[in-house]
Amino acid sequence: MPTILNNLIQNGVLADTHAHLHDPVYSGKERLVLERAAYCEVSEIWLMSVDIDSALKNMRLVSNYQPRFPFLKLRLAIGIDPDVLIPSSSNFTFDFYNKTSEELGLFVKMKLTSLLEKAESLGVKVELVGEIGIDNYWLSKQVTDGELSAADAGQSLKLQKAMFIAQVEWAWERNLPVSIHSRSSEQEVLDILKDLLKNYPEGEAILHSFTGKPSQFNEAQQMGVFVGINAILTYDTAELLRATVERLAKKNISKGLAGLYSSGILLETDAPYLIPKGADRKALELVYGEQVNEPAMVYVLRDFVFNLLGKEPS
Repeated sequence: MPTILNNLIQNGVLADTHAHLHDPVYSGKERLVLERAAYCEVSEIWLMSVDIDSALKNMRLVSNYQPRFPFLKLRLAIGIDPDVLIPSSSNFTFDFYNKTSEELGLFVKMKLTSLLEKAESLGVKVELVGEIGIDNYWLSKQVTDGELSAADAGQSLKLQKAMFIAQVEWAWERNLPVSIHSRSSEQEVLDILKDLLKNYPEGEAILHSFTGKPSQFNEAQQMGVFVGINAILTYDTAELLRATVERLAKKNISKGLAGLYSSGILLETDAPYLIPKGADRKALELVYGEQVNEPAMVYVLRDFVFNLLGKEPS
């Protein structure tokens, strides 16, 4: 069965493969966000969820706005972000944290099934699972800062892994790709995916906002796992990331976006975060009341990547 990743490679359209339009900064401005994206010839926006509430909000957004934007495909993702298991996070949810690994796995699969049924009742198709994954960055920082004990951090990480595995299994059983958060957990995530692919050899995954080592990019590519790149690529500190992207994508870039995607590299904004270097921040502030990113900015990233690889935007 063709997936959204197969279609993206085949069609080579400009797509923002990771955006958070559920964020309150866009409240009441959803139509404007989509109009600006359409004006910049964005063909697809993949709407990431981080918890139950954001998934429900994204469902309503697709249900309300997809009929009004027939040439801008809104693709719904449902998923539970690891933030719900990080004690200091604003998204921390005790209902997830107070379970054993086995209980949490079953609980999360039940929640995803419930969200899938809700989407179907609204006539909205779930097309991938995300944002899911493992985050060791904030745990390590909080332990270093004395805000979290090593034991509590270890418990959080154990539960994060259990929830991640459960969500990947649930997605791959339904032929759905997964979009993965792997901050300071790149190798752990790759090792888990490698193990799961033994039972789900057709499973598809995207490492969102991936900034791992060059060897980890190679490993992902060999496994058939996609990597998502965003405005971090445009920042002065990202020299190694730019060199890695150039090495992986150079040979196929003559085919444009289809060539980039077939190299295993996707574009994303992670809106409202990570404004690209060179974007008009004052204009964004006038539109949204503060300096935030938006899906339309994926064209800035595309042009940056094409310039890096020596190709003119088509």
